Amino acid sequence: MKKTDLILIFVVLVIFVSLAILFNHKKGGDVATVTHNGTIVDTIDLSKDGNYRYEFEEGYNIVLVDDGKVRVIESNCTNQNCVNQGFVENTNDAIICLPHKFCVTVKSNDVTYDAVTN
Repeated sequence: MKKTDLILIFVVLVIFVSLAILFNHKKGGDVATVTHNGTIVDTIDLSKDGNYRYEFEEGYNIVLVDDGKVRVIESNCTNQNCVNQGFVENTNDAIICLPHKFCVTVKSNDVTYDAVTN
């Protein structure tokens, strides 16, 4: 393999990685939808900071909204994965608490198209 071949491969890889980063960049969300057992129970405006408590038969989760980001700060589930996940803020990011059948998903109010659908 010649030196020019290696340079060409490197340039193509750099272009590919740059395009992948550019097209996969996600915008921060506007709202968070809260679901329990697949049913939407609340929609939270991420522009308003605050705490939200959700209680269900399986247990409770406390959600914190701070500076456009959302996280579960307290839960009485056994594994605490939802609490340990930390803040999420990008569109379609989700925090899931399987023992409580609880999910918080960041959504955007903007209609966006991906690279396939334009």
